[in-house]
Amino acid sequence: MSSNPFSSLAEQVAQHANYGPAVQGAIAAGLPLVLNYHTHSAESDYCVSICALIESPIKLLGKDELQELAHIRGFGATEEECIPRSRAFGVALRDRLALEGEFVIYLNGEPT
Repeated sequence: MSSNPFSSLAEQVAQHANYGPAVQGAIAAGLPLVLNYHTHSAESDYCVSICALIESPIKLLGKDELQELAHIRGFGATEEECIPRSRAFGVALRDRLALEGEFVIYLNGEPT
């Protein structure tokens, strides 16, 4: 059994009726995956979304877009937890989904 505290959460995402197929579809399409650590208001805890990065076809005119594949509420309490919690969750997801490389981490919709 893995010692990563996010292994169970990665398993839940993989087994979820909507999230699992959405993430697998993005992987099959070869889309880069992003963990977007974010909050919905100043008073709320942080959530994390697993997103596919959709690159703008015209770099000068458009911004890359995040397509949300899975959303997890109550993932963190502070902005400072973004990198360590997202990295650990990314490792658990990588292990569970047999992926290569690391997830790109965003904070409130912007790269860290």
